[in-house]
Amino acid sequence: MFFQTQREAAGYIASKLADTRKEAVKVSLPLRELNTAPLLGMILEADPRLLFCLEGLAMETCEWKNRRSVSIQAKYTQMLPSSVITASSEDEIEGRAYRAVLLHQKELRMVLPAERFPAAEEKIQETMRSILDSWRFMNCGLKAVQVGYKRMDGCRFCGVRVQLQYSYGYQEMRRRAAQMAPVVSQIASMARRAGREDWRQAYAVVRYCVANWRYGSLPASQGEEFTAYGALVNRKAVCMGISLAVCEIFGELGIPCRYMHGNRRGGRHGWNLVYVKGGWFYIDVTDSITMRDPLYGWGITELRDRTVENPPLERLRCGCDKDFLRRAGVEGAPVLNAVMGR
Repeated sequence: MFFQTQREAAGYIASKLADTRKEAVKVSLPLRELNTAPLLGMILEADPRLLFCLEGLAMETCEWKNRRSVSIQAKYTQMLPSSVITASSEDEIEGRAYRAVLLHQKELRMVLPAERFPAAEEKIQETMRSILDSWRFMNCGLKAVQVGYKRMDGCRFCGVRVQLQYSYGYQEMRRRAAQMAPVVSQIASMARRAGREDWRQAYAVVRYCVANWRYGSLPASQGEEFTAYGALVNRKAVCMGISLAVCEIFGELGIPCRYMHGNRRGGRHGWNLVYVKGGWFYIDVTDSITMRDPLYGWGITELRDRTVENPPLERLRCGCDKDFLRRAGVEGAPVLNAVMGR
């Protein structure tokens, strides 16, 4: 097939390589148009997904009158273009990664414009670190992330390969999600009955946890005490599971909440950061449960007994401290009953 410009030829070649995976594609060009170095880059630019689908490209040329025929020889990987994502910026990565985790994919491959890649690479690494602290990812069983990159000479795109590792499989994730969802919904529904204000609902959740959950391990279901499932379904968990479950409930209520972790008295510990009544502050529901006092771990703005490994950037301020809650009379409100017939 004859083309007037290299860019037109590159688009045609790219479509053939992506759609039909032909080992050889032939085109013809005017002699003045052929420059072999940029043509290979143009092919990858026409369909950047080929960066992961090709091990290499070779070119053979043959002159004929005022034209030159070009034969592109392709060597393919096992990766298909349909499994590669084209992202316009590094900001899309977290959303793409979350969709992949919901499907329990083991690998995510994306291509990004590489003109600002040093900055993008730093942002990608920051994103990968942050998702391992995100309760949404952790509650899907994500336990580790590895990132690699792929470049090819002449291509202005960079490939990003994200490998995802899980604590359990897809069917187990779906089973846990199906059992947790109605519990979360019912707790959130009861919390809304405590009042329209976010602080009333948040405190109602803490009171529910103190009344219905216990701190401890689950010998019959080893490992579940570290998960939101342990707290929500088994109603017994350690600090990590309790904190992740609180995130699930607050997420249902629309209350911003994060999972925090660090060290306390030489041991690992987890708690929450919440945004309530116009300010960010810490709550430690595990401490509230063990002390049987909903106010015990509420409204922390200074960490004197622990260190935090994922510190927030926001200035901490509690607009509904313990005295405020006492004056509001929330302590005398009825405690939420246990759900799911228990």
